[in-house]
Amino acid sequence: MIKLVKIRNICKIKKVFIMIFLFSFIFLGLNPVTPGNMLQTEKIGENLLISPLTAEVHDPIFIVGNTELIAFCADNGKDGLSWATAYVIKDYEIDAEASGCAIEISDTTLFLIIQNCTVTNSEADNDAGIYLNNCTNVKITGCNSSFNPDYGIHLYDSHDCIISGNNLSNNDYGIRLAACSDNVISGNNASYNTERGILLDNGCYNNTISGNDVSKITNFGIELNTNCDNNTISGNNASNNVYGIYIEDSDNNIISENYASHNDYGIDLELECYNNIISGNNASDNSASGIQLKENCDNNTILENFALDNYDGIYINDQCDNNTILGNYVSYNDYGIELYVNCDNNIITGNNMSYNDEDGIFLYSFCENNTISNNFASHNIDNGIELYENCDNNIITGNNMSDNNYGIYLYINCDNNTLSGNDVSYNFRGLYFEENIEDNTIWMNYISNNSNYQGESDISSNWDNGTLGNYWGDFREKYPDATSSNGIWWDWEYEVDPGYNDTRPLVHPGFPEISSSANIDYMIGDEGNEISWTISDSTILDPTYWIYLDGVEIQTGSWNSGSIFSINVDGYSVGTYNYVLKCNDGTAWGWSEGQIVVNVNEVPKPVLITTSQTISTENITVEWSEVVGVDSYNVYVNGTLINSTDTLEQNIWLNESGTYIITVTATYGAEESEHSDTITIIVLLDDSKNNLFWYLFAGGWLLVAVFIGIAFVKVKMKK
Repeated sequence: MIKLVKIRNICKIKKVFIMIFLFSFIFLGLNPVTPGNMLQTEKIGENLLISPLTAEVHDPIFIVGNTELIAFCADNGKDGLSWATAYVIKDYEIDAEASGCAIEISDTTLFLIIQNCTVTNSEADNDAGIYLNNCTNVKITGCNSSFNPDYGIHLYDSHDCIISGNNLSNNDYGIRLAACSDNVISGNNASYNTERGILLDNGCYNNTISGNDVSKITNFGIELNTNCDNNTISGNNASNNVYGIYIEDSDNNIISENYASHNDYGIDLELECYNNIISGNNASDNSASGIQLKENCDNNTILENFALDNYDGIYINDQCDNNTILGNYVSYNDYGIELYVNCDNNIITGNNMSYNDEDGIFLYSFCENNTISNNFASHNIDNGIELYENCDNNIITGNNMSDNNYGIYLYINCDNNTLSGNDVSYNFRGLYFEENIEDNTIWMNYISNNSNYQGESDISSNWDNGTLGNYWGDFREKYPDATSSNGIWWDWEYEVDPGYNDTRPLVHPGFPEISSSANIDYMIGDEGNEISWTISDSTILDPTYWIYLDGVEIQTGSWNSGSIFSINVDGYSVGTYNYVLKCNDGTAWGWSEGQIVVNVNEVPKPVLITTSQTISTENITVEWSEVVGVDSYNVYVNGTLINSTDTLEQNIWLNESGTYIITVTATYGAEESEHSDTITIIVLLDDSKNNLFWYLFAGGWLLVAVFIGIAFVKVKMKK
């Protein structure tokens, strides 16, 4: 008994020591900076370089080819033929000791996952913490590759690989890909590197870079350089660098929904970048440009970005042609959108450029044949739109410029430009042309309520196109006795400057008038239903219409005054359909719309006049009210169709006692209404009459049988 107690006490003591031992590990896990807890714990900006607690210290790993990979991973129990059965290299802590790479894999095609490894101190000779050369199907995840003098992770000529969820800080380059395609780089922390967070160069294509943190880099957050085409850069944090995202000599890339702020340059494309799309990014609070195209970058699209609080919101510089700048919000910068030196044939449309310290849109020095249309440029301290020095043959149309110093300002030899359909109102000065501005055509603009003057020019310009001039808000004030013979333009000329007149000043600014057909209500299955709109306008510039069905565009095109647009609306299911035609005559103010509602109704159900009742007869006539416009009526007894009729009644024979449920529907073509409310007919027939009949009938036959039997007996007796 004494021995047993001693053994139990010893077991209890062992359990206590085990619990203390385990608790010490838990305590160390909760306090990762405890001295001696791991080999390396250093500050990386705002991050901690923490080796996994489960890591095994290991020598550098060098694998060449599938055979060596199979041998190294022989204990995995995998075959490397798919991601589900991929070989795994994980939980290693490797110090390369400034000699080569920590992990180097070459010439493999089998599936491999490199996971939860801490690699550091690779050689400063183009080496990396992790290096893949001519590999496919490798995933690098959850690794810490920091404090390498060149690259955290480096892929060369490798394809279909995944780099995700790694910490890659305090290197020169966080990640570099060269001559690589079809790889995914996602969710990595590549901040606090010296040169670049992520670099793709020398022919990298079809790669995806998404959701990475590439902030606080000394130079470039993300860079694509030299023939890096068809890549997608999306959802990354590229802030607090010199360049947030930089692309050079690379085409057909998509740069979307990135945060590229607090850099010198937010998003920068330079040196022959073609056909790239820059969309939905926040490129704000950069000291130079939010978005920049520089030196022969052509045919790019800058779409629906936010570019706020930069020096230039969007800056197009030095022979960048045929680019489209569409639907961007470019405000609170020095210059909203700027085209600088020999930038031609660009389209700037549908942007909001307000509250900038200088100009909403600024074209400088030999920028020609650009189209500036349908923009909103208000509350800019200097100009809504400015053309400066030899900017010729541009089209400025359909823009709204209000509450600026100058609405539109042309300065020094800006000739042969067309200004039409703009709303230039409530500025300090409306339109101002200075220093040898010739042969510009200004027509069908709304020029009103500018506090200093409406328009001014020091040399010849055409203030009408020979047929239509401009609407001047102060015309009646200046010419109270003016008349109009056609109701379109005044018969008096408007003097803009002494010697320069608008010969066709408009009586009213003009806008489309829409005549809509009536709303339609029709019964489902009905045919020949049509809706239509007629548009009329005496002052048309560039007319466009759009037709929407329940908010979805179904048709668009151009129109002329008197155009009729018709739509057949047959064949719809029961419901309400809202059609809207919107149209614009090409001016900033000339918008109109007309709505038509189409209601498609069910075939109405009949209302039974006959009520529920109990009868003792074999038939009943059921009646119902008329449903106008239907073809016929179906009569149902206990859910079974018994007849179709075009009358309003039906005689129904009910030969047996029982309960009968009767409904009626209306039909229109192939359509049938809901069933009417039911009536219940209870039939109670008098069965006693039937019994007497059968008694008499059966009794008669019985008497006949008796007589036959007697006769038969008599015959037998005679024999």
